[in-house]
Amino acid sequence: MEGRTMCCGLFSLRTGAFWVAIVYTILTLLNLAYWMTYLIHLGADGMSGVGVAFTILGTIFCFLLLVGLCTYKSGLCMAWVGVSGVYLLADFVVSILLTYFVVWWPFWYEKGIEQVFPGPIYDLQRWMYLCPKWLILFLSVVFLIYGAIVITSHGKEMNTKSYKPRGNSHA
Repeated sequence: MEGRTMCCGLFSLRTGAFWVAIVYTILTLLNLAYWMTYLIHLGADGMSGVGVAFTILGTIFCFLLLVGLCTYKSGLCMAWVGVSGVYLLADFVVSILLTYFVVWWPFWYEKGIEQVFPGPIYDLQRWMYLCPKWLILFLSVVFLIYGAIVITSHGKEMNTKSYKPRGNSHA
């Protein structure tokens, strides 16, 4: 039964962990693209700096997760869960600040947001500017929770003495 434990009845734990890693990496890269667009249109400030820094850190750990899954290193997989949790917490705080500034704080008009949106930002324009950010954040949280369950289970399976990776006849 090694390597055949099912994850939600759909995938083996290993396959489920790879899907989580791939989807979460894509979401992290989309978040990085959002912050880079923000920097290009509005310039650098503390909020965008924190957003870019934590997103780059999250992206690095997504690739380390993939390396950990490929090399059967459960430590790298477990490190991803913790770092991704901190990354999403920081991203959530920065997203709340971004929402506050875009929706309610008139300083943005002086900072140059009218370059992105000609004239004042009203109703739908505000939410269309923020919707991708919150959608990426929501999907990232969902995949972090799912990934924590799958990767923790896969890590426990990798730590058992009877676990033998496929294709390794010497294990």
